[in-house]
Amino acid sequence: MLITAVIGCFVISFVMVILLHKFLFGLALPFIAGGLSKLTHMGLMKVKKQSEEEPPQEDSSHLPIQHAIILGGFLTVALAFAVSNVIPIEVLGYSALATSLVAFITIAWEQNKKNKLVNGAKKAREEAFNAQRLAADGDFSTAEEKLAESLLTTELAYGSYHPQIVMIVLQLANLTSERGRTEAAEILFERAVKVNAGLRDSTELYIKSLYDYAEHLRLAEDYKKGLVIANRAVAESKKVPGRDAWTGKCYLVLSRLQAGADKLQAAYESSLAAAKALEKGEGKSHPATLEARGLVANHCISLGRVAEADRILRETLAEKEHLKETEDEDYLNLLIDLYKVQSSKDNDAAWDTLKKATATYRAHVGPEYVRAEELIDKLPAFLARGGAPDSERLYQALFAKETMTVRDILSSNQTMITLVDASGWTLLQWSAFLDLRAIVEMLISKGADHSFGNDTDLPALYVACRWGKRQVITTLCALEADLEITTGDGSRPIHGAIRSGDQLTYDMLVSRDVDVETPNKRGWTPLHEAAYLGDRKFVLQLISKGVDINFQAPTSDDSPLHAAVLGGHVGAAETLIFNMADIQAENAAGVSPLRLAEQKGNQEMISLLKSQSETQAKEAAEEAAREAAKKAQEARAAAQAEAEAQKQQEQENKEG
Repeated sequence: MLITAVIGCFVISFVMVILLHKFLFGLALPFIAGGLSKLTHMGLMKVKKQSEEEPPQEDSSHLPIQHAIILGGFLTVALAFAVSNVIPIEVLGYSALATSLVAFITIAWEQNKKNKLVNGAKKAREEAFNAQRLAADGDFSTAEEKLAESLLTTELAYGSYHPQIVMIVLQLANLTSERGRTEAAEILFERAVKVNAGLRDSTELYIKSLYDYAEHLRLAEDYKKGLVIANRAVAESKKVPGRDAWTGKCYLVLSRLQAGADKLQAAYESSLAAAKALEKGEGKSHPATLEARGLVANHCISLGRVAEADRILRETLAEKEHLKETEDEDYLNLLIDLYKVQSSKDNDAAWDTLKKATATYRAHVGPEYVRAEELIDKLPAFLARGGAPDSERLYQALFAKETMTVRDILSSNQTMITLVDASGWTLLQWSAFLDLRAIVEMLISKGADHSFGNDTDLPALYVACRWGKRQVITTLCALEADLEITTGDGSRPIHGAIRSGDQLTYDMLVSRDVDVETPNKRGWTPLHEAAYLGDRKFVLQLISKGVDINFQAPTSDDSPLHAAVLGGHVGAAETLIFNMADIQAENAAGVSPLRLAEQKGNQEMISLLKSQSETQAKEAAEEAAREAAKKAQEARAAAQAEAEAQKQQEQENKEG
């Protein structure tokens, strides 16, 4: 813009000096000069756009400056004519130069302010990424404050319509939605979509803003509006070549919205389109593709296409088990749907499937599972298989959290207190899982064994720690339950606390001096778990307690940094590296964290590890050079001391 200002001002000066011999020309000149200045500016901007990957943003605040040049030129000529109707060419020249100089200084001043704002906006972008990490760590309030500040800074620099505005508003909308502020989130999503529409840019960011908005509306059960947004997302994703993955995701949310609106046939067709697009864009074995196939099967069940559902479910479950993806919500969804298919024709197979679903639910997915009510409705009959006559009614009361009914049943049949159900759990374990403190106290007072499950399954204390059930933890600790009790995989309650992500649960255990370094049977310490889950608050707290940051699992030689890479958490990896984690450490397969990141295809992780590896190598080289210089200096000093001692000896010998 400065080059534009200089050339434009010289054009004005040249024309005023050469052409103006009469007042009429002087009167017209400012408009001619302004037009020439604007044309020069447009030409230069066109050249810049062709030569730069990212064209510069035009500053609309310079338009008033251009108008000021025109008005200033007019007033200059008018003033000169008022003094004398015979205007010497020298006066015209000086007037033109003065006007040009004022314009140049003004534009330079404005551009300097603009540059400061743009630099501030770049920093705001970095702060927005930092806010994302804070939100991932659970610090939602600080994250929201940082995003609000970043948004204001970006608006001052770029105005209201810019891709960075969309990015920050979208982050803020998702954060607000996650915190349960539905109306505020909807306003922010609307703004993100509106700004993107104003930019007329069908990029991935626009598609993402529509997708996130549609997902928010689905969770808010606003199916009518959600369908409009989801259909729009599908249409926009199809406009961009090579965006099959996004088209599949958009079809996925559209299918769920259609199911919510009881449009089952349309939901089935959309889920088929989602599976097809995702398989093309992400691959047959990608989690999103398998999720879409599971949704197809779910809709098949609703439409009565049982045979098709059975085939899809078995194929998808086999694929997930082959990939060892058996601990997520999608896997549990598949099991529940397969149980529904099997229960109509093969009870034994159905019970086996339900047993597997129950184990996944309580060990990995947890009480907050979206379809928990659907699963719990089937559990009493399953758990009571082979039990006492009243056991099914007991489990119904337990899951309904009817404490008095449970007390009455147990009072009439005390043998149920130690009863092991068809899934291998006792009432105490289920009560810890469901956060039923009163029943836990009653069961233990009547002789329930709180160590049941030690080394074989999930003991009650581990269950309470895994799901952050603090009242139950307090009760069990007061009864001197073993804080180092182990599960079937060798995990301890501290591992469960890390997996829960609950700070207070972690604090309750650490305040009782539990061991924070002992690995489980996989060889993973609590630090490995925190790194794998990307929980930076626990990573930092464990490091501050002096745990070995480079501890390698006895079975696999995986370090905590390997775990962070496996989990795909850049923030956790960065925290470990800044605390001197060894980037070059190799596991039993001879794979370093960088090589592992390359195998996973995580570009952000690769960039971090490469840059930090180079930094560490440079620091190591500098340290080696300093050490070598120190040794050389010590050798010289020793040689000099030896020479002086020898010289002194010779002198003494001579004197003697």
